[in-house]
Amino acid sequence: MTIKLIGYPALGPTTKVIITLKELGIPYELDPPASFQSLKDDDYIKNKHPFGKIPVLFDGDFRITESRAICRYLASKYQGKYNDTILLPNDVHQASLVDQYISYESFYYDPPLSKIVYQEKVAKKFFDKDPDLEVIKENREELAKVLDVFEKLLEGKEYLNGEYSLADLFICPNTNYVYCIDTHSDLWDSRPNVKNWWNRLCNRDSIKTTFEEIKSKYNNTILVTHDIREVGLVEQFISYESSYDDTPVSKIVFQELYVNYIGSTLDPAIIKQDREKLMKF
Repeated sequence: MTIKLIGYPALGPTTKVIITLKELGIPYELDPPASFQSLKDDDYIKNKHPFGKIPVLFDGDFRITESRAICRYLASKYQGKYNDTILLPNDVHQASLVDQYISYESFYYDPPLSKIVYQEKVAKKFFDKDPDLEVIKENREELAKVLDVFEKLLEGKEYLNGEYSLADLFICPNTNYVYCIDTHSDLWDSRPNVKNWWNRLCNRDSIKTTFEEIKSKYNNTILVTHDIREVGLVEQFISYESSYDDTPVSKIVFQELYVNYIGSTLDPAIIKQDREKLMKF
């Protein structure tokens, strides 16, 4: 039976699972939820994820949630079945070291990375707030310290544990997101071992094709007419969308999707208010 993955491919946790599936050559079916709101339905919470989150993976009758747990499960069960890729060493000592590096990523590498993303991409879009330059500065400095440690950890090695593993794979989605913000790519590029490591990861087929597919799906749809009169109409409707439609939609999406990720609380009043604005549009 084909594995079914519930999630949105552009969101980091789902991206991790997709890369893992591709690395191991596992056939799978992607099943994006109908809407973010559907994640809070009683049926979804009861039968898919008790906290109303994604991703969720079904392997026949077996269900597992949380991206890191899903990836470990896939590696434990399927590595060696479809190809020779090993993401989780069989040796207990080496497997423990992979877990150690995963912990480094979770507790030291990702937190400052996520805070930079929030300030650069979320604050203005969803809260109409200018990025807090002091917060960005503090977290750049913190991330720089972490990358200094990674520079030493990678000395004489191609990957964190010597051989490619889940520890390397897990850093890819969020790193790609921040690295693409031009003002922050220097954090990786200025450290030779880190830069070579990141370039090596980006050139792996599974990672490269996943990023390309996401970019193609969400960024490369070209719907521009060459008729000058039609161009004017297109620009007019883009203005309508930007000024009237996108603002309430963005605020609803933020409340439904992102507030939990930043440790905040969903505000039903904001959702109600912006639903009413959207209905008027």
